[in-house]
Amino acid sequence: MTRSRSTSRTRWPVLVAAAAALAVAGSAQAQGHFASVHATAKIYTIPDFQALQPWQGQIDDGFGSTTQQFNTAASAVNDPASSAFNKDAEFLKLVTGKSVSSSGYADLTTGKIGLRTEVINDLATPNVGASAAVIANMADSFRIASPNGPFGWAAGDQARFSVHLDGLSDNTSGKTFIDWAFSISIYKPGTLNTPGALSDAANLLGGMGWNSNKRGDGANPLFEREAQGAVMAMAETHIGGLDQGGWDLSAAFNPQGDFDWSVQFLSFTALSDQIGSQRADFSHTATLSFAGPLGSVTQSGSGVFPSTSPIPESQTWVLMLLGLGGLALKGRSALRDCRAGLVGAPAAT
Repeated sequence: MTRSRSTSRTRWPVLVAAAAALAVAGSAQAQGHFASVHATAKIYTIPDFQALQPWQGQIDDGFGSTTQQFNTAASAVNDPASSAFNKDAEFLKLVTGKSVSSSGYADLTTGKIGLRTEVINDLATPNVGASAAVIANMADSFRIASPNGPFGWAAGDQARFSVHLDGLSDNTSGKTFIDWAFSISIYKPGTLNTPGALSDAANLLGGMGWNSNKRGDGANPLFEREAQGAVMAMAETHIGGLDQGGWDLSAAFNPQGDFDWSVQFLSFTALSDQIGSQRADFSHTATLSFAGPLGSVTQSGSGVFPSTSPIPESQTWVLMLLGLGGLALKGRSALRDCRAGLVGAPAAT
């Protein structure tokens, strides 16, 4: 009996020390996530690309997320014609024949991400160009678990991101260029917690993207591309078309564990002396969804992405650990008392 009591007292400080170490480690590292939008709308001189002032050609919300802003939604609207610079925009439209606008948003709480860029040119103005661009991003940290604990990944298990893109990609200028692109990237866990780590290729596990090139003949083909340098394969599907109710895009993968991810939606429209317009309008139609392997539950660093629950903080695990330890000690004590009672009990007659 003395040995049992000594063992319990020895293990308890070890248990407390381990729990304290977990608490310190957990409190020092937040779960990475962000949303950001970068929108530009400019009329500029060629070939030096000096913006014709005055208006702010660039608007950012949450952009530069490597500073760990951990925001869950972002939006940016860059429309000089409807801003305080309306008169300047009207003047430039009169002189150059050009008008521009751009906007975008990203929201982790709904999984929605969208953008709109437009350039219109009514005059063949020499040495003057116009462009509009948007880069919308959102990113999160995912932990795949089972209802009763950690999830054991098998070779055939798959996780899948899906998105439906319905909108307008219109080009009346006859100029050919990539006007929009959508990509999904998967990173090593913890990447979003480190400033600048997203740009380090060593953290990339896999990636899949789609881009479209609106041609002067009206065709709007979609091209898929897998990220270079990826160590994990991603299987993609693309079904439909913008003239068929939209594109259904998906990327399936097996990360063999926890992972971080980011989605980027971008569009670029530009004209110089070409008469016409270029427009990409996906301002209200893109919703990202995620499905984990069968029998799994998904926890997110943001705690707000649809169909996910927050990743438990380390302090929660500490309390659980301490609670289990306390129950174990109480059980040992009860067992010891029971044995002592049996030893000291009078023999049955």
